[in-house]
Amino acid sequence: MCELTDVKLEASVAHGRRRKLWEIESTYHCSITGTCFSLDELQKIGQKAGAPAPAGVADHAVHAHYVRCAARPGRIAKLMHKALDRKYRVAVERVRHLASPAEFRRFWVEALESGYVAGPYWALLTRAAVGQDLMAQMFGDVHMLSHLQAGTQRSDVIRLRELERKNRDLTNTIAKEKAVTRRRIAIHEREKQHHREREFAVEDIKQRLVNAEARLKAGEGGSDRVAPEARIRTLEQMVIVRGEDAKQAKEMLAERTAELAAARVEIDALRQLTRALEIECESMAAVLENDRSHPSGSLDLTGRCILYVGGRTGLVAHFRALVEQANGRFIHHDGGLEENEGRLSRLLSQGDIVLCPIDCVSHGACIRAKRFCKQNAKIFIPLRSAGLSSFVGGLRNIAAQAVADGAIRDSAMQ
Repeated sequence: MCELTDVKLEASVAHGRRRKLWEIESTYHCSITGTCFSLDELQKIGQKAGAPAPAGVADHAVHAHYVRCAARPGRIAKLMHKALDRKYRVAVERVRHLASPAEFRRFWVEALESGYVAGPYWALLTRAAVGQDLMAQMFGDVHMLSHLQAGTQRSDVIRLRELERKNRDLTNTIAKEKAVTRRRIAIHEREKQHHREREFAVEDIKQRLVNAEARLKAGEGGSDRVAPEARIRTLEQMVIVRGEDAKQAKEMLAERTAELAAARVEIDALRQLTRALEIECESMAAVLENDRSHPSGSLDLTGRCILYVGGRTGLVAHFRALVEQANGRFIHHDGGLEENEGRLSRLLSQGDIVLCPIDCVSHGACIRAKRFCKQNAKIFIPLRSAGLSSFVGGLRNIAAQAVADGAIRDSAMQ
């Protein structure tokens, strides 16, 4: 009878039976609650169950309250289990198709390398087929990640505040440029209206001249019959005066038309500048939001030297600060625009990795940097633009590669 029970248990494990939250050893409840939930999510679950953490207590007390609830098969624990399955359903579904310990371990290593551990951590802990060795390893990895996050939190906060300040400055600059553009457009609209009025005046003069000539030919009016020659001279003088007025009006109209065309070119340039500033502001806001959403994903360049070729001079100081905060060194060459290109070869020999914005660098400097990196087995990363978001994306690729290289070296040492 016992043997039959063991066979059924093994069959259920093989088919992917999952543990409930309260069935997991209490040792893991603290790390599950802290890693897989935010405090807001926990409080919403407590309110839904009618037993939230006491108001006004410290965050640690709120966390401890729900850790205790997770260990008991009550309403809060059931709601927590359902919420985690719903939140991390993709990871749960992936683990459902894994069968061997080697597949479980490989899935966890991939999660560590990607930096996304919350979903895989929950999915593997609830899978009954996952052994104690892997569970203990995952617990240790998550524990160390929490220490690393605390160590880098201060520098992240400083950088986020600086990005917020830059975002406000860009927003103010855009608002001022828009106000100036609106004022210039209003001025040009008034000038256009003035030109139209002058055109109407010229047409009226022409029509009056036509009417006068018609009356002269027809010999209308008593005064015309009495003194036709005097009338003709008067009309001729009027024609001359009106013709001069019409000529002046046409010249003024041509001048205003040229000024208006130049103003339109200037307005288009201002609109392009405004749009560029808006795009840069949106990029900085995206970087800021990404840093807020992933505070544990700080960059680590592992002391490598980053050579930035080209770009906008006004952003170099900000790029240097980002690299140095990410445990790296930064050197810059303007891409041949102002500096001697002979200096580029010396800098290329010093850098470990070369970043090059393809929209803001001389063609010769870009080709030289790419060829040098290929010949000397160095990493060359072209960036789509000279903006902050592209630069941060390049740094993230470098940091991700460093993590992957570290994992390969650790695996080789083992």
